[in-house]
Amino acid sequence: MKNIVIFICLLLPALAFSQGETAVPFLLITSAPDANGMGGISATLPSENAMATISNPGQLGLQSLDSYAHASFYAPTTGWLPGFQQYGMSYYVSALNLGIDLRKAAGISLPLSIGFGYSRVHMNLGRYTITGGSPIPMEFEAQDNSQNFSLAIGLDYVVRLGAGITYKSIESTIAWLDPPGRGPVAANVPAYDLGILMDIPAFDIASRLSGNNVTLFKNTQPLFDIMTGYSLSNYGNDKLIYMDHAQEDPLPRKGTLGLNVKVGLSSQTGFQPWEYFSFTFAREAEDVLVSWSTDTVKDNNGGIVSISDPHYVYQGLLGDLNFFDNVIKSEGNGNVWLRRGWQLNLGEVLYLRGGSVNAPGLQYTTSGFSFRMRGIFHLIETLNTAKSLPLLDFVAVHFDLQYDHSSESSEGPRNGTTYNGLTVILK
Repeated sequence: MKNIVIFICLLLPALAFSQGETAVPFLLITSAPDANGMGGISATLPSENAMATISNPGQLGLQSLDSYAHASFYAPTTGWLPGFQQYGMSYYVSALNLGIDLRKAAGISLPLSIGFGYSRVHMNLGRYTITGGSPIPMEFEAQDNSQNFSLAIGLDYVVRLGAGITYKSIESTIAWLDPPGRGPVAANVPAYDLGILMDIPAFDIASRLSGNNVTLFKNTQPLFDIMTGYSLSNYGNDKLIYMDHAQEDPLPRKGTLGLNVKVGLSSQTGFQPWEYFSFTFAREAEDVLVSWSTDTVKDNNGGIVSISDPHYVYQGLLGDLNFFDNVIKSEGNGNVWLRRGWQLNLGEVLYLRGGSVNAPGLQYTTSGFSFRMRGIFHLIETLNTAKSLPLLDFVAVHFDLQYDHSSESSEGPRNGTTYNGLTVILK
């Protein structure tokens, strides 16, 4: 009987991204729901969301400077590409980051920390009914999975710096061969992520250099932070091979650069700094570092003797990225993804976000919001309520909870895709 391979499982991810020249494109999805409200900017903008480590392991280093644990997860699972109306297609992510302050744990003088992280990404490509060699139809779910283990360090000396590495175990099951017993069409491959992230608090640096705090009135200080970073994702020389070794597929190796600016007002009163107000403007550019080419062999007269089949070549760390053109000027070159986003923070209680993505063959806009407990705890302390409630005071210092929602709008199959997540923080 005829063997049935569910080719649609390969087609659908390619329709979601402009770069269809690599395997397992689910690894190109921005995981953090808050970042997806800002055009998917997550690799170069510091975040409290544990899922941000998936975009840049340097996020783990910064988080470990201030907190013992960050746990984030989707609530509920995201229905993927609702425009296709394919039953069972979904996307789910969970992450846990742990941090150790080495000043306290090891008694060192440097403001240094170390972080350990675990995350899991699950893409269900849908449920399909297989008929063929067996008279009884069989149900099959195609899926991609990635388990990620991260290690990072954080340094808070003049600037805040995070650097890390992630090991990935990637599994992809795209089809089932009939007759029953042949088994799934699957592949397994390892990969690595490398990342660095830097936060430059300009007014804090100015205060240290001058020896006086830069203040506007009373205990209120201006904010002007410059944030930048680079990440290299899905690095590895292994290829995905499902059945035929002659038809190997490259990993979606990706380079990302970004520059972000935050301005606002904060207060140093109370148990922690409190941002009364801030506005963040963010830009990020990324490139899948894979190119396809053919080799030609010519004779002595310049005539073409043979042309090889198209084959892929991994590019360097930047590929087609140009920091000035793609990030500063936000201009494309036909190969890179351009992400633009903004965030308005109101008292660390409500966050409003918007953004856009402009890529070869793909454009969409994003929006989102978050609710956070941190600002409410600050308000309680300001009203002196917490002083008569020691337990509430303890919770305010050591606990934080954030809910994130974001959605995408486009004329393609991504239209209506929504992300919802919860983040719990222990300090």
